[in-house]
Amino acid sequence: LLKRGVEIVVPYRQYLPRKFFRNFAFTAVVRPDDRQGGYLFAVVNPLDTVVDLGVLLESAGDSQTNISLLYTDSNKETDTKTLASFLVPEFTKDWAKFALEIQDDNVVLYFRCIRFATRQVKRKPVQLVMDDAHKLYIASAGPILRKEFERWRERERQDEIKRKKRKNELHRITQLARISNFWPEHLIFFEIGSICFF
Repeated sequence: LLKRGVEIVVPYRQYLPRKFFRNFAFTAVVRPDDRQGGYLFAVVNPLDTVVDLGVLLESAGDSQTNISLLYTDSNKETDTKTLASFLVPEFTKDWAKFALEIQDDNVVLYFRCIRFATRQVKRKPVQLVMDDAHKLYIASAGPILRKEFERWRERERQDEIKRKKRKNELHRITQLARISNFWPEHLIFFEIGSICFF
């Protein structure tokens, strides 16, 4: 569960190289709680004032969402730069899978398993170099830039509904077993995730 106000941050160098990849891709499966959007992740400079690399979701009105790739050389820039943006149908409270592929001077968005759009860009620099003090934030861009992302919170309610449904189904199968002269103790019930096997 990702909720606004909860800070998830780790040292950038703990997971990623000092010199970031020239060509790379991100994939995400998300279910926003509301239209506010926010950062899915952000690599932020040591002062927490510039996003060197990140993905930002923002409402664009008219039932659309803007997916932006942020790409900035914080050694030379004082403001976060957007490398490419894409307008997609809004998916608040719906699961959506998308990917961003960065290959030389092209940024490609794959949205819901289709190649959705391509943007031609000029990256400066072609490869970002991060300081050892850079931070990697998940679902925000830190205490100054903020824009926290909140994942849909219906999970607990949906899980409870599924549990009740499985309980009712097990009861029905048990009753059927009794009618068919099978004893309940001979009934085998396996539960794997949200899928039930009898």
